[in-house]
Amino acid sequence: MKTYTRIVIGVIAILFVSSFASAQNLLDNEEFRRARELQRQAQEAFDAGRFNESIELSEEAEAAAERGQEIAERTRDGFRAANARTIARDRLSQAQSLNIESELPDVWAEAQTAFDRGQEEYADEEFVPARSSFLSVRDSIITDDVLSELRTIGGLRIEAAEARSNARTRLDRAEELGIAEEFPDIQQQALDSFASGNDAFDSEQWEQARDNFRSVLNLIDANMLAELQERQRARAAADQEAALPEFYIVRRIPERRDSFWRIAEYEFIYNNPWEWQRIFEANRDLLQDPDNPDLIQPGMRFRIPPLDGETRSGTWNPEDAR
Repeated sequence: MKTYTRIVIGVIAILFVSSFASAQNLLDNEEFRRARELQRQAQEAFDAGRFNESIELSEEAEAAAERGQEIAERTRDGFRAANARTIARDRLSQAQSLNIESELPDVWAEAQTAFDRGQEEYADEEFVPARSSFLSVRDSIITDDVLSELRTIGGLRIEAAEARSNARTRLDRAEELGIAEEFPDIQQQALDSFASGNDAFDSEQWEQARDNFRSVLNLIDANMLAELQERQRARAAADQEAALPEFYIVRRIPERRDSFWRIAEYEFIYNNPWEWQRIFEANRDLLQDPDNPDLIQPGMRFRIPPLDGETRSGTWNPEDAR
């Protein structure tokens, strides 16, 4: 009875293994195939009444099934470790794209160490600890919170870089418009803020750098630039008025000799030839024939009457224009 029970138990065990193997490809290995063949032979011996042989074949089938189970579990663990390695690599790649090496160097070093440890364990076919090492990269080192922090830092870095570029452009424009002469105190404040921003930027203190650069933009805002531009125009107008000559010395130009018409046409005189009579009337007494405006000679010094709102001074000399 005991013998028959043992045979039955052995057959049932083999049948269990067979059904389990049919459900999982991992169990389709050489040892399981051998176990199924031994099971078939044990069944044949049992049916033929060769009970001792059937028992021996059943025991061999059980041993082969156990070895097949070990191989299957090892293969499964290898697959799991390989998947975990892919996950770890993806996490490392994401973090690297977010500049983790510069932003969080200690976290990056820890993640690299865990990954390298997993690689060594995987190479030694220690798949269970390898999987644990790889998954630690995602689950306990470069977590979702760390990636979120890196994205925040990255956004601040971009904002700081944009603010620095805008601040530099604003400073340059203000200098072109004469801020050093018009608002030297504000310019100095802006330059100090820009220098502080550069120091913070070099130290990778992105938020502080951004705020320093933005303070430059607040100091030299659109209204300030408009004011500077208006003052520059006023200075230019004043300079132009100051440059208008009160006297003009007639030039000798063979190809296009001076005349009252042409003198009035010059931009620094009236920029309008139809105003020639003003010059003629103001200098009639200098002409050899006061009634003939065409009789003027090189070297004659004519007074240029100012138009309404003009300020004129000095003498335009052809020698100075050479």
